[in-house]
Amino acid sequence: MVGIEADGGQHYEFKSKERDENRAEELKKLGVKIIRFSDLEILTNIDGVYEIIRKILEKKKKRLSPSPQSSFHRGEEARVKRLSSKERGG
Repeated sequence: MVGIEADGGQHYEFKSKERDENRAEELKKLGVKIIRFSDLEILTNIDGVYEIIRKILEKKKKRLSPSPQSSFHRGEEARVKRLSSKERGG
């Protein structure tokens, strides 16, 4: 899972930055990766921000998608089980 945060100027102060880091660590434990962008970055480079988000999501998608080979093996395993069951009369 991915969380996207837009940080304004107050996030650059020590206490805010520390709170942000603590929150990101807690979310990481829950499987959430936080991506941060400054408000200025979003306002002046929205295409670059979009591209970074797209690449991160694409990487996550590839890691979560089963490989064609593993899908084949699972399907083949299920077919073998069905055939074995039929041979036993089930």
